[in-house]
Amino acid sequence: MAIFFLQICPHHGVEISNPDYRDASTKENDVYIEGVAEVIKSHFPGVKPEPSIVETCIYSVSYP
Repeated sequence: MAIFFLQICPHHGVEISNPDYRDASTKENDVYIEGVAEVIKSHFPGVKPEPSIVETCIYSVSYP
């Protein structure tokens, strides 16, 4: 049996005040997780909509 992972994520979210706790569960993050689950349910029938792994990406934007 083959196992495949599907990565779907919003490119916005809550402000992270401490990078050591970037993956901590919060109510704000839960809203985004629920939204992604709804997209998976509607566009990918048969795929488990609950995440197996939740990670927050950190990147910076610099302005000239």
